[in-house]
Amino acid sequence: MTDLTRLSVSLTKHGAHKVRSLLEKFPVDDVLKNTWDKHSGIRIDRAQARKILSAFAGDKLPGIWAEAKRRGSDTLRHLVFLGIAFSHHTLIDALVNGGTADGKGTILRAALGGGKAFTNFKNDLEELGLATAAQVNSVAYDLRGLLANPQLGDLAAQLFSIKLSEAGWNGSPSLIDECVRFNFHKVLSCSEADFRRWLTISGKVVPQDDELPDTKDANEEAISPFRFHAGHTDRKTGTIARRSTRAASARLLHNEIQSVLYAVLVAAHGKANVGTELSTGSSTTIDLVVKVGVTYEFYEIKTSPSIKKCLRQALSQLIEYTYWPSAARATKMVVASEASITRDGELYLKHLRSIGIPVYYRQVDRSKKTVSKEY
Repeated sequence: MTDLTRLSVSLTKHGAHKVRSLLEKFPVDDVLKNTWDKHSGIRIDRAQARKILSAFAGDKLPGIWAEAKRRGSDTLRHLVFLGIAFSHHTLIDALVNGGTADGKGTILRAALGGGKAFTNFKNDLEELGLATAAQVNSVAYDLRGLLANPQLGDLAAQLFSIKLSEAGWNGSPSLIDECVRFNFHKVLSCSEADFRRWLTISGKVVPQDDELPDTKDANEEAISPFRFHAGHTDRKTGTIARRSTRAASARLLHNEIQSVLYAVLVAAHGKANVGTELSTGSSTTIDLVVKVGVTYEFYEIKTSPSIKKCLRQALSQLIEYTYWPSAARATKMVVASEASITRDGELYLKHLRSIGIPVYYRQVDRSKKTVSKEY
């Protein structure tokens, strides 16, 4: 059973942020060998560094730190902040209570018991570039840059998994649900929907995770109106190490398909009429939306080489995005993937349209950066 009070580290020892300097200056495997005055200007308690970095037996650090270092200074800086913030339950509580749900927040001295604990954490926020106003009895911070960092989400998900495991989590419920149960989204001053989307997009969530919570549904859900926003954020693409999960591999492919599809549709409809990762208003996110006059076309991207599997997986999502619980948000639903269309696939789509389900398929070619006609 998860108990966040198991997450504990000294808050009165100064310099938690200095683990960043250690990671920058030394190979990851040597970080804990250089904690106290082994390098000029870097003085941090070794036990404190171990807790922040969630070191394993033998002082081996999780692979996320080497990967964060490889991705650059901003990603390393952001992940170090998360390592510090989630190393003690008192810091978690202070950030939950101080957040304002727009990526910002303010922590009062009293929230950390006054004295050194507050002063040290205030200094950490300043040194990591996240403080916006530091006063004697308060510190304001802004995490919007952290949440917008496209290189961070998958590493954050792995860090959360490690921290929760240290607190006794046994893998159930799913990673996202457990994070939400303990208000990790509030720690980051963001909504539950945005937090779920952030970790789902990262591709590092456990296989059963998706945007929706694994809980019993309310009889009547509070649903916000669908609002269109143009634009697209490029996300990580390319190859991944073999140790990474199949879900991560699929997500990188998904990102590449999305970027090609976005570029082609922008050329056809104009940048002001194409948007990606848009909220339905019902805790779910549409991969891509095209605005056509006063109507919308919803696109769902899949990565399986099987056209049948792509259609099976996408249809339920598109129908929910469009009609849940009794709306008609889109006039056309489109499944997009790299899978080749088959004769049976074409017949299936034509049959669905004949019974009033406006669904189509388009094949994306990443190498040629083209998108097929509608089938």
